[in-house]
Amino acid sequence: MAHDDTIILPNTLSYGGSTGPRALNDVVHNAGGFRKTNRIWSQYLRRFIISEDARTPENAAIILVIWEGIGGQAGSFLGTDPNDWNTTEGSMGSNGLASITKDDQPMLNTVDGSYVGDGSTTVFQLLKQRTPGAQVHDRLIKRPRASPVPLVAIDGVLQATPGDYSIVFTGASGGLCTFTSALAGGEVPTWGGAFLIPLAFASDDFDQTVVTIDVRGLLGLDFIEVRLP
Repeated sequence: MAHDDTIILPNTLSYGGSTGPRALNDVVHNAGGFRKTNRIWSQYLRRFIISEDARTPENAAIILVIWEGIGGQAGSFLGTDPNDWNTTEGSMGSNGLASITKDDQPMLNTVDGSYVGDGSTTVFQLLKQRTPGAQVHDRLIKRPRASPVPLVAIDGVLQATPGDYSIVFTGASGGLCTFTSALAGGEVPTWGGAFLIPLAFASDDFDQTVVTIDVRGLLGLDFIEVRLP
């Protein structure tokens, strides 16, 4: 079964669980004790765990409907990482939307891999960039949210949609921003907004306990982020 962008896990269902990114590296210590590493994944994958806690039967049923509808691990859908769902650095609470600005994050030139215009390219990939020290990590944003409408700027000047640019929110081209006119050489496109991530169930088992008639417990239900083409 394929990915389905129309299925979105409600935000409230992730509260009370744990989330975080996962990396995949080969780590070897040679005879001299020196450490060598080989980074296998260029993009991290998030993991979500809904631990055993009190859920209403209605909330538990929402997850079960999704699980049965997509066939356990067979399909994937969309959800929100409550620790990283917008373009700001750290404003992930109730004030998150108000903190988003047009200058939050860069975009990736899809032709030369830079973060600026080249006089001919009109298509740029939305990013969320991390820059600790001299290190740079570009997270590709493939499922930006259509609401609130993402903010886009060129050299700090806010652009209008649909007149100046358009963004693809779903499908194979999700996360691409196309400008009506090519950016001049050196012009810097930036953006701000919220985004979702594609998720799948990590198990073909769905276990829940009946605590009381009005309370259900989910037994360590895991979700993993999936990489879309």
